[in-house]
Amino acid sequence: MSEGPYVYERQAEYWTSRQIEEFFLDIGFEIISFPLTSFSEKYIPTDFIFFDKNLSKIFGFQYKTVYHNKNDFWKLDKTQHSNLKNYPWIYYCFSEIRRTRDHRAALHLARIASTDFLFTKKIYLSGDDKLEFYMRWGAFCQKLEKCEVGKKVMSRSELIDLLNTGSVYSGTSNFCKLIDLMTDIFLADYESKHMVHLSSIIKSNHENK
Repeated sequence: MSEGPYVYERQAEYWTSRQIEEFFLDIGFEIISFPLTSFSEKYIPTDFIFFDKNLSKIFGFQYKTVYHNKNDFWKLDKTQHSNLKNYPWIYYCFSEIRRTRDHRAALHLARIASTDFLFTKKIYLSGDDKLEFYMRWGAFCQKLEKCEVGKKVMSRSELIDLLNTGSVYSGTSNFCKLIDLMTDIFLADYESKHMVHLSSIIKSNHENK
């Protein structure tokens, strides 16, 4: 069998992202979604995310699909991996989906891991070069509520700073670099049960022209 993905990365991203939304909807959240590229300092959803109870948390995912060869593995990009370290609240979401018919189980077939490990081109599902430390979705959610993962957001200005972080970049290009990473970003307000989803999948009207 030649090397290649079982399913396309954008498929795995779409299925998993949609199920994250469904999970939060099922526990009583209201969700608004819009393109990551449309986000700007002029449009901070302060009428939806209030920040006043210190229970607003931001987290994001960089999705990876599994490849087949002699041993199954996930491929990493060196530049992307380096840039992700500037956003410690963004995690790898390694999909284990091998068949499109399993798309409804996308969230259960995901391994969530911090990006703070040394770069390697391939991470294998098993063997000596396997992914050592990761969480399943249930454990990640429990840690999110306890503020053990993600990042607590205390104010509108802190949200702007988090989205524009990255010491290797300068000025207004920081947020553009975040867009280039094609991450999926969620801002959850546990007090009001509101969530904002900044999606790299959804395209703005400008992009669709």
